[in-house]
Amino acid sequence: MDDLQLAAKLSEVVDGLARMRVFLSQTDHLSDRELYTLLWKDTLREPVKDMPLDESAAWHIDLLSGGGEEDTRLYLKYYADEETRRHWLTDFPDDEVPPHEEPPYDRDRHLPRVRGLAEPDESDELM
Repeated sequence: MDDLQLAAKLSEVVDGLARMRVFLSQTDHLSDRELYTLLWKDTLREPVKDMPLDESAAWHIDLLSGGGEEDTRLYLKYYADEETRRHWLTDFPDDEVPPHEEPPYDRDRHLPRVRGLAEPDESDELM
C-alpha cells in the first residue's frame, strides 16, 4: 500500500475497532505505517477474553503498556509529564530518563474515545 492507501486503511481499522468498543492510546510515537504494522502483525493477533458488546463495555489497548524497558523509555520520553518523570527518578534512581520530546505524530487526540466511561488514568500506566 502507498501512504495514502495505508492512512485510509488504518482509519478503517481504528473505526472498526471503536465500533467493537476497542480503543487505542499512546500511538503518537508511531507513524501510520508503524502503527498499522504493529496492529496487523502483533497487537490484534493477541488472544483476548470475549466480552459483551454493549455501551458500558470497552477494551483499551495502550501501545506502551507492555512494561518492557523500551515501552518505559518511550513513555517517559514522549508521554510522561514532568511530575511523573521526577517520581520515576526518585523511585528508580539508577534508570536513565530520556529528555522529553514532543511525539513526532499527532494522532491520539483524533482517535475515537469511550463515551460515558472514565478514561484510564495515565498516572497508573507503567507503574
